[in-house]
Amino acid sequence: MGLTDEQKKERKKEYDKKYYEANKQKQKEYRKKWRQENRERKKEYDKKYRDSNKDKIKEYYLNNQAEIIEKSKEYQQTPQGKKCKRILQWKHQGIICEDFDTIYEKYVNCLECEYCNTPFSSDKNRHLDHSHHITDAPNIRGILCTGCNFKDVLKNKVL
Repeated sequence: MGLTDEQKKERKKEYDKKYYEANKQKQKEYRKKWRQENRERKKEYDKKYRDSNKDKIKEYYLNNQAEIIEKSKEYQQTPQGKKCKRILQWKHQGIICEDFDTIYEKYVNCLECEYCNTPFSSDKNRHLDHSHHITDAPNIRGILCTGCNFKDVLKNKVL
């Protein structure tokens, strides 16, 4: 006597769950690689999905607004959330860079002003200085303290 369709589905479900648990990291790496290789394709698919499901998405956000805000606040406290927020701020300020990840790591690990060598007293005292006149190429000049940033000491220098 063979298995019923329901039993087969249940076994497959159990197998899939065990396989997923055993290969979680491998699947995560595969999905990441796929997204990188198919960035434009995914972007196009996401746009089509958003355009065809506007009402559904709007309803979801309205029904889950409190949860979404709470998750957003939690994410912003994580290292990755802080990094994303900082890079977004830089982009809004007009900072142009080819590799924001590298600049962010340099920014976080910089302990003193690159001009006056004064140690930063806090994160609020550290600024990524950039040229406001360059709008079409990398325009970062240095990581400065508040005083040096306001003095605009690196007027003509761009890193």
